[in-house]
Amino acid sequence: MIRVLHERCALYSQVRDRRGDMVWTVMASGVPCEMVPLSSREQAERGLAPTTEYLFVTRSQVLPTRASSWAVAWRGRTWQLKGNLEDHYVRGRLHHREGVVGQTPVLIEPVA
Repeated sequence: MIRVLHERCALYSQVRDRRGDMVWTVMASGVPCEMVPLSSREQAERGLAPTTEYLFVTRSQVLPTRASSWAVAWRGRTWQLKGNLEDHYVRGRLHHREGVVGQTPVLIEPVA
């Protein structure tokens, strides 16, 4: 069960700045991942994927297992984590983590 993670994304977390406002901060960029389409509810447009929910798969341990304010920037769009991440083990070692992400209205500038 070897999974090659072909895509790259940036991981953002919501943290409080010194004024007490919640701001999005880059926690990691260039993170290997895979995005698997789950559902489609958007009208297909030129240059945009019509899928609104993806299964996000990564080996990164930056993300906490419990649900929190995390977002994934991938292919110029922002996806927010829905629910908790699941850890998948192979022979007693963490192999990968996965969770469902959906498009979020929050504007985060993607990291190149």
